[in-house]
Amino acid sequence: MQGNRTYETPSVKLNQIHTCLIWNQGSAIVGAAVYSGMGKYTFSPYDASDPGEQFDTIFLTNLLDFYSPGFSIDFSSTSNTLADFPDGISQFPYQSTHGILMSTNTSLYFLNSDEGVYVYDILNNKGEFDVVPMNHSHPAGSSKGGYASDPVTGRMFYAGTYDGTTEEMDNKGRGWLEILETDHRTPKETSGENITPRWVNRVDNGPSLVGSALNYLRYGKQGVLVAFGGSDYNVTTNSYNEYMNNIKVFDIDSSKWYTVQATGGSSEKDIPPSGQIFYSGVSAAPDDSSFQITIYYQGRVFVLTIPTFQWLDVTPGDQSNGDGNGNPGRELGTAVVWNEAQMIIVGGLVKNGANSTRNGCSSGSPYLFLDLTVFEWKTAQEFNFDQAYTQPKYVYSLIGGDYSGGNKQKGPPGGFNNSSLDSIFATTLPKVPANLTDISLEGIFPKINVTPKKSKIPIIVGATVGGVVGVMLILGIIWYFWWRRRGQQIPEVPKATVLELE
Repeated sequence: MQGNRTYETPSVKLNQIHTCLIWNQGSAIVGAAVYSGMGKYTFSPYDASDPGEQFDTIFLTNLLDFYSPGFSIDFSSTSNTLADFPDGISQFPYQSTHGILMSTNTSLYFLNSDEGVYVYDILNNKGEFDVVPMNHSHPAGSSKGGYASDPVTGRMFYAGTYDGTTEEMDNKGRGWLEILETDHRTPKETSGENITPRWVNRVDNGPSLVGSALNYLRYGKQGVLVAFGGSDYNVTTNSYNEYMNNIKVFDIDSSKWYTVQATGGSSEKDIPPSGQIFYSGVSAAPDDSSFQITIYYQGRVFVLTIPTFQWLDVTPGDQSNGDGNGNPGRELGTAVVWNEAQMIIVGGLVKNGANSTRNGCSSGSPYLFLDLTVFEWKTAQEFNFDQAYTQPKYVYSLIGGDYSGGNKQKGPPGGFNNSSLDSIFATTLPKVPANLTDISLEGIFPKINVTPKKSKIPIIVGATVGGVVGVMLILGIIWYFWWRRRGQQIPEVPKATVLELE
C-alpha cells in the first residue's frame, strides 16, 4: 500500500545478472511501470559484447524489491518465469535500433518509420503488428524525430524529417508531423467495439525535428506541442544544430506551427548549448499557472519555464548520484517523468571517455533519478513513489509565486510576437487529479490470463517478472484511465484533415 494507492507486485528472486547498457531505445510509463523497448541492450555475464534488441521493465511501486542498479532476472534459468514477446509480435521492427515508443493508458506503440506500428496491449498481454501502416505517408529513410503522448485523449504525436530522393536533396530534410489517434474510451464505454487507430491531421513543411525534444502541454483548446533542440538539415551553414532559444510551438487545434524566442532567466548563460536532446520531461505547477520542461543535457540540467519561455541552468552541485562530477553526461537514451515530480533517466551511453564502457558494460547505472522539486539527483533508495510535484524555488524565484504556483505572467518578458499565442497560452486544459482513489474493477476490464511460453527471443525484465502483468499494473492503469476520462471532455480532431489509408 503506497499512500491511498493499492498495488500488488509479484515476488521476484534477483540473480546476479547485470544490465550493462541500454541505448537508442524508447521508454514510457504506463500504470506504475517503466517500459523500454527496441534499441540495444547488453547484459553480463551473458552477451555483454553482442548487443541485442530486448524488452525491459521496472515497477516503481516497490522499486528496491525489483531494482538494484544493474540487476535483472536470469533469463537463462528455467526456474524463472519467462515469456515470449506478446502474442502477435515475434520481434521488434526490423532495424528498430532507434526506439520510438509512444503510449496510451493501456498500450505501448512501437513505431518504425519504414515498416509500421507494433502495438502491445498491456492489459491483455497481446501484440499486433501493422495496425497502422506507415508506408501510406512515410518514405524509406525517415530520420528519428521528436515524439510525445497524451494518454488523456489517446493521441500520440510524431514529428520528424526525411531525406530527399534527388541529388539536390541529399542531406536535406523536409519536416512533417502526424497525430496517431486511438480510442480513449474504456471497453465498458465502447461495449466491446474495437476502434482501429489511425493517423490524422498530417502537417507537412514544418520544422525539421531530428533529435529534438517534443513535449505535450495542456495549453489551448486541444493542447500544444513544444519542441526545441535537434538538427535542421535544411540549413546552409556547416552547423546543423538548432539554437536552444528557438522554441517551436505547434497548436493542435489550428494545426499551425509558431516560433517563440526564449531568453535566459538570469543571463544568456542559462540557455543550453545547441545539439540533440535525448532526455526531457514536463511538470505543471499545482495551480497550473506555469509549466516546466526539464532536460538533462551534456551533463547539466536545464529547465524551460512556460509561458514565460525562460531557461534556467539548475544543474545540481552534487553529481555523485548522477553521472558523476565533471562528466559530460550521456546520450542516446530517454527520460520519463513519474507523477510530474521525478524524472527517470533511462539508458544512454555515458560520455566519460575511455571509462564509459568496460567489456560492453557501462561504468554507471542504466537508470538515474532526478527530483524535479529541488533538482537533485537521488538514489533508488530515495525514490518516493507518492511524492507530489511542487514548484521549485529556482522557478518561482524567477517568475513569481511560491511552491504551489501563483505565476501571474502570461507570456515572455517582452510578450508574444503573435496574438494567437496570447490566446493559446491563456487557456489551460483540465488537470488530471494527483490523488487517485479506489474504484471497482468489476465490469471495466476483462480478466487477464497470461500463460508464459518458452522464449525464442526472451524478454529481459529489469528486476521484474518477464511479460507478466500483475494486479498492481491493472490498478494503476485503470485509475489513470478512469480519472482522466472523468476530468476532461475530449474534443475531436478536425475531420477535414483525416488521411485516407491504403
